Amino acid sequence: MAFDSKQLTECMVSLGYIPKRNPPNFEQAFIGTVQSASGPVTVRLEGINEELTPYPKAYIVELPSAFENKFLPHLNSDKSLCYLDDETTSLWIIDLETTLATFVEAIKTRVQEWSEDKVTSQDFQHELTSYWEGEYQVFDVSKERTIGIYTFYKRHSICGEEETEIVLANTSDDADSWINRRKGVKQLITGIFIPVDFRQPPFVPHNIDWPPKTFSEFLNWLSNIDLHAKSSLIHKIIKYIDEKGMVFISFRHQAEDIGFFVDITKNAMPIIQRLKPKKKRRKNSSAKRHNINQMASSLAKLTKSFTRSIVQDVSDTFLIQRNKSSQNDLGLDGKRIALIGCGTIGGYAAHALVQIGAGSGTSGELHLFDDDILGPGNLGRHLLGIEYLQEQKSSALKHFLDNQGLANSIVNHNNFYREDIGKRWDIIIDATGHSEFSLSLSRWIHDVQWQSKRPILIHGWIDAYGLASRALLNNDGSACFGCLTIQNGNTRKPRFELFKSGHAPEHSEQFRRGCGKTYLPFNSQPSLAVAGMIQQLCSQPGPTFMQTRFSDQVLSVKNQKLSSLSNCPICSK
Repeated sequence: MAFDSKQLTECMVSLGYIPKRNPPNFEQAFIGTVQSASGPVTVRLEGINEELTPYPKAYIVELPSAFENKFLPHLNSDKSLCYLDDETTSLWIIDLETTLATFVEAIKTRVQEWSEDKVTSQDFQHELTSYWEGEYQVFDVSKERTIGIYTFYKRHSICGEEETEIVLANTSDDADSWINRRKGVKQLITGIFIPVDFRQPPFVPHNIDWPPKTFSEFLNWLSNIDLHAKSSLIHKIIKYIDEKGMVFISFRHQAEDIGFFVDITKNAMPIIQRLKPKKKRRKNSSAKRHNINQMASSLAKLTKSFTRSIVQDVSDTFLIQRNKSSQNDLGLDGKRIALIGCGTIGGYAAHALVQIGAGSGTSGELHLFDDDILGPGNLGRHLLGIEYLQEQKSSALKHFLDNQGLANSIVNHNNFYREDIGKRWDIIIDATGHSEFSLSLSRWIHDVQWQSKRPILIHGWIDAYGLASRALLNNDGSACFGCLTIQNGNTRKPRFELFKSGHAPEHSEQFRRGCGKTYLPFNSQPSLAVAGMIQQLCSQPGPTFMQTRFSDQVLSVKNQKLSSLSNCPICSK
């Protein structure tokens, strides 16, 4: 809803904010006062546009003396205030007055919290990285927070521009693996990478310049934030720095990282050697602090350059853990998984499984089984595109997933045979969509005399001529694929009927027929649904049978833990 300047001014005045023009451009702003327990806080709100997005910017103009030397979460060094998160807030912006009132109330809440000392780690979790800024893009693939290496490499963006990036890793092999995934070219510039973790949540006082421009400024800030982290940093630099004099430092709190290069002059090496402790001996706390401060001061004076960089954690652990919805959400890293069928279901399922750790970890492997060839008729609903036409599906899917860079151990095969059952799988996934094979697979796994824990077997398939997606998890005690039908005289009928009475379509009319080319037309939606079910059954305890329907013709069946049948010809033996 459009609004004019007069309407905006009237709304803001009614909320206690008076209009003011700011030089040099004299853009419209509004000044208001928020009463806190520590005194009045003057606020300036500016950048209010017709769409009300992005949200207006709020700045603190004046603070009471009680706040001057106090940590104020969400207040940045440029005096801007983070008062609403646009990712988690939903506003009815059609109503101007209500929306502006929401902004004003959010600012008031933030300011009044400062007097209540309700500071949590969430209040400053992103402050460091949000305003750190940096010259280089750095990716941290290290599995352990131990001394490692940094490596420069060059790559071309999808726009064709050459870019320089840096990888942090525990070993050179890990660094090379990342560079290959990024399709980069390794440079000769390498050196020591030193990780340091904050013991307590770091914060940026609103009354200092941020980000720091020198190593000395950083150390001064660190002295007031985390003395243990400062001590760890200084000792590690003195212990590990080599004749190159250049080290990369990465600080981390929870999932947030900041990093920088420190270049210490070569003629400082003799001095650093003298700073290294000769013997371990007990010192009192004040002597230790004096020693650390002296060493820090010496290092700061010997520093030739200080270069900030943007650091992003891209380790397997971070990528897998980040999207877990709860502690019960199990990742697949370290699991040996067999995925049988790399068609429309298997393709999407493989991609979904890799995103939660399949093919990752020290012992994790994802094995893909399918000898079929990708043809033009597959392209309308398959994950793979024209690049992979006439390629074997399992080989092409491995190539595609390897290029995504999220897994490090994917193996492709032809068909899956009975003798493959006993190859120590944690999970076997049937994405073939062929009921005959699914029954055989179920029988094979139940015929084995397992000496250790048997693998979990998961079936995912499309039913009702593309109008329903189903998935079944079979482990000890739960229903197998054979339990989905029940004996009815001399025949068998479905345990769960698919169609409502009188709504089942004519079978022969659902297929497109040709000599050896018969197929069932449907789009990729059912396949995506099955892939999602497979991912859930692999990673989240819960139902063992799931169904999604795409038409009112199909009967609704709730997700449930499905028990086995006492007369099942497969699992009751």
